[in-house]
Amino acid sequence: MQPTWRLMHGPNLVGDLHQYAVDMPWFICRFVPGPDWPAVRELYEAFAQWQDRREADPEGIGLLEFLGPISDLGLELEASDGTRMPVFQRALVWIRGDIARVRC
Repeated sequence: MQPTWRLMHGPNLVGDLHQYAVDMPWFICRFVPGPDWPAVRELYEAFAQWQDRREADPEGIGLLEFLGPISDLGLELEASDGTRMPVFQRALVWIRGDIARVRC
């Protein structure tokens, strides 16, 4: 099965995203880690931990602490036709375990 999207870090594959549901405006995907996942994993896991305790930060100010470093990675979401979209500029990608949520 072809992935719906590929999450890329330059020429390196972070992981494949296989869409299986829609929760508008999000596409819900199964995330299959690629060879470059270890390079970004800690940042996404820290973000997931922040989400778990978000009620302590109702204004979402702490969110910037996580978005900046992930955005600075220069990740791109690659569609099946080869088109790439910069993450946090034209696409959002949240990863938690083997589930990814994509909005583009």
